[in-house]
Amino acid sequence: MACVLLIEDSESDVRAISQALRDAGYHSILTAVDWSQCRHVLANNPPQLVVVDAHLHLPGMVTGEVLARQIRKDPRAGRTKIVFYGSMDERELADMARRNGVDSYVSKGDLRKLVQVAYQLAPPV
Repeated sequence: MACVLLIEDSESDVRAISQALRDAGYHSILTAVDWSQCRHVLANNPPQLVVVDAHLHLPGMVTGEVLARQIRKDPRAGRTKIVFYGSMDERELADMARRNGVDSYVSKGDLRKLVQVAYQLAPPV
């Protein structure tokens, strides 16, 4: 069963994304609010998928871009897939994803597409 790590600084987005993923069959959804929690999850329950707010600004993490690069460098992350979820121009989001080794990207608010991308990268079963 696929484990998803959700890194998002908006509580309402955390609830909406978590619910959409649960409804799609993802039952192991973890959240992190700083780099220390991310490292803990990577060490103890490595996720198959990480959904990162592309405009993330949390304590211990400068931005979603820095976080994505940190995950890519962490040997515990293995084959973890990363998706940027952001409220910016799609071309800008795509460019940011490419620069940071992110597997895919989805515009904020498009939960249906986020679930589709999650299924493609790390199916729930």
